[in-house]
Amino acid sequence: MRQDRPGWVLRSMGCWHLYGEVRLDLTGAVPEENATNVVLQGIVGDIEIVVPEDYGVQVEANVLLGQVTVDGQGDGGMMRRMSWSSPGLVSQDQQIKLQFNYIVGNIRIRPI
Repeated sequence: MRQDRPGWVLRSMGCWHLYGEVRLDLTGAVPEENATNVVLQGIVGDIEIVVPEDYGVQVEANVLLGQVTVDGQGDGGMMRRMSWSSPGLVSQDQQIKLQFNYIVGNIRIRPI
């Protein structure tokens, strides 16, 4: 799944796959609602999400083997679990909750 062109509509969504590569660039997204939930799950996943700084972001990630990084911070290994919220989450007009569950995964969240 790739959404990186300006003008794409950001909706709450869920996706399950055996193997998946996901690239979401939210800087060009047009949110359908003020609060959005994105749930991505699978066996193997390579995930990159680019989030503008004016979004409030909450991340819940679980990876049996792999790495999870938010803004370059995080680590890899076995049974990785990360919960992270951006500063001022509740005061932002646009909020997004990102949930990831993978057996093997490389998950990168890049606020810009």
